[in-house]
Parts: sequence; structure tokens; C-alpha cells
Amino acid sequence: MTESIENSGLICAYQFDGSGSYTELGEEAFEAPSPSHGFLWLHLDREAQGVSTWLNENSSIESHIVAALLAEDTRPRCTVYGDGILLNLRGVNLNPGATPEDMVSVRLWIEKHRVVSNRRLRLMAIQDIRDAMSNGESVESPGDLIAHLCRNLLDRMEPVVIDLADRVDELEESVLTAQSDKVRVELGSIRHRAVLLRRYVAPQRDAIEQLTDLQVEYLGTGSRNLLTEAANRVTRYAEELDSIRDRCGLVQDDLETRLNFQMNRTIYHLSVVAGIFLPLSFVAGLLGINVGGIPGEKNEWGFWLVCGALALVAVFEIWFFRRRKWL
Repeated sequence: MTESIENSGLICAYQFDGSGSYTELGEEAFEAPSPSHGFLWLHLDREAQGVSTWLNENSSIESHIVAALLAEDTRPRCTVYGDGILLNLRGVNLNPGATPEDMVSVRLWIEKHRVVSNRRLRLMAIQDIRDAMSNGESVESPGDLIAHLCRNLLDRMEPVVIDLADRVDELEESVLTAQSDKVRVELGSIRHRAVLLRRYVAPQRDAIEQLTDLQVEYLGTGSRNLLTEAANRVTRYAEELDSIRDRCGLVQDDLETRLNFQMNRTIYHLSVVAGIFLPLSFVAGLLGINVGGIPGEKNEWGFWLVCGALALVAVFEIWFFRRRKWL
């Protein structure tokens, strides 16, 4: 069955025999009983009306768990209900026209012999599992399935986090030469994306760590090892996103400091120039008043004498400013 959505909302269904072999099912999976050996996996589109009907009426899943599976917005979590586990995870949104930080939610109800998962938007990590199965990778238990899903989610997330870190590196190097307005816009965008990603990465770390610690028989040694590695990876990504956010703040502060320094230096130079021309402007203004008795009014050399005197005053001021190291 392809990734296309049927009217029933079934995306794919597999029955695993517990030894690595599987059978792909169609809509008959809705009526299939949980096997005594191995397990059944149904992956659904929760936007389809048939999914809500089946979960509420025919899935034998308790109503409060169904409500959690169909909730509009959830954060990553791992909660044990009796013999089952409710697991919510998030993956980066790699659908066309989407931004990665708009993370896609996948909700799973995990039992010993059945896994029911659903999503609203297409999740590449699920398709990665299906492709790996087609290429011979074995899935023997629900623990294997969840471990592979966590690994694939992080494989898809890693390039996004690395790209953000690389962009911050470039901005740190170009902050001296790039236009400040462009740098500020880019910093704001990166910081916003890092915050949105971390909003779900941090609780996802807690969910995977809690899942690893659960003592259930379908989480074998191999599955626990993969989950432990996934928990370590998601911890590194959370720390890297914290670092990206902090580095953006430091680059922003450095940029503001440089801009303030440039502005203060410009104001200082303007103040010095104004200080030089202030006496000259005062004398020129004084001689320009329309009253009688201005000295040199009748002297044909009066203008040049005044210009010479003003030049001498300017030279003296420049010498004085340099002596005081104001210039």
C-alpha cells in the first residue's frame, strides 16, 4: 500500500510474526485480531472520519486514550496506562512548502501485540521505516518499531539543527562586514526557529528517556540500546539549540555594541566639528548684525582681516584640540 490516504484513513498496516517477517495488510487490518505471536501495526491519518469512528467504537482502546490520540495539539510525552504505553513524538516538517520547525506530531498506542499510530501531516520518518523494511531490515517487536522511529526522527532532525548552527557561524564571521539590518533579521529568524524546535525537542528527550526506563517485555536489549542512543542524541540537539539561541543573543549584543560605538564616535566627531566652528559662527554672526559702528566697516581690507583672524582662531582651536587629544 502506498502513502496515499484511503477513505478509511488507513495509511499502512503490517502484521509481524516476531521473527522479522511481516505481511502487509489492507483495510482488513481494522478487523484483524491482535496476533498471539508478533504484533499488528496500523498507521492512520487522524483527519479521516473513519479513523475517529474506528478508534472510538471498534478499537477496544479506552476513551481517554482515544481522546489523547485525536487531540488537536500535544507535546511529546510517554505515559503508561495499564499494559499499554501512550507515546507522543515530534519530527521536523519536511513536507513541500513547510518549514522544519513546524514539527509534525505522531501519536502511538503501544501494546504487546498491537501498535496503533496516527498523524495529520506526512512524516518522512515513517516512510523511512517502510523503505527499510522493503530493503530487508527486520522489525521483531513493538520496541524495535519505536526504536527505529525515534532513530529516524532524529536522523531527519540532525541536518536542520546543523544548518542552524552553520548559519550562526557564518553570521559571527560576517558581523563586521555585513549590513547590520540584514544581520539582525537573520539573527531573529534563526533564534525564532531554534526556540520553536527546542519547544518540542526538550520534552521529547524526557519522553524517550522515560520510555527507555520502562520495564516491559517487548522492549528488548537491542531496542533499549537504540532508545538510549536516541535519548543521548536528542539531549545533544536540545543543548545545541540552547547554544544556538545563546549565540544569537551574543552576536546580537556584539552587533548592537558595534553600532552604538559607531554612533557614539560619529556624534563625537560632529561635536568636535561643532566646537571648532562655534567661535567662528559667533564672530560671523556678531559682525552680521544690522547696526552701526561695526569696526572695519569702511576699511577695504576689513573682510580679509576678519577672514585671516578667523583662520587663526580655527588653527589655534585645532592645535588645542589635538593637544588635549580630542582629535
